Amino acid sequence: MTEHTRATSLGEKSAESEADTSGPNLGKDTAPAPAPAPEASPECYLRDKDVARRYGVCRQTVWRWAERGILPQPVRLSRGATRWRLSELKAAEQSASRCSSGEHNRIAAWTSDSRGPRS
Repeated sequence: MTEHTRATSLGEKSAESEADTSGPNLGKDTAPAPAPAPEASPECYLRDKDVARRYGVCRQTVWRWAERGILPQPVRLSRGATRWRLSELKAAEQSASRCSSGEHNRIAAWTSDSRGPRS
């Protein structure tokens, strides 16, 4: 193989490989792809133990508050897995801070406390 033939073969090979990698839409005059849209943050779910710890009460009180409408109703994710949505608990805390009756005060106290709800 002569020097000229080898150079031509290499040159053609480079051009072919460039054509293969650049593709029809990846040329220099195309705009960059837009950034993917940010996904909504996933919902956080809490067990009754976690809710009880958050408000400094026992688990039975959490269930009692849910029955009385003080806390939102839990979501049944599967058999034996019942959880509270954190977003709904925070909304209940906001409404409890505007309410001044009985057991709502317990929740309102956590929202107005400088420490806030326990994590």
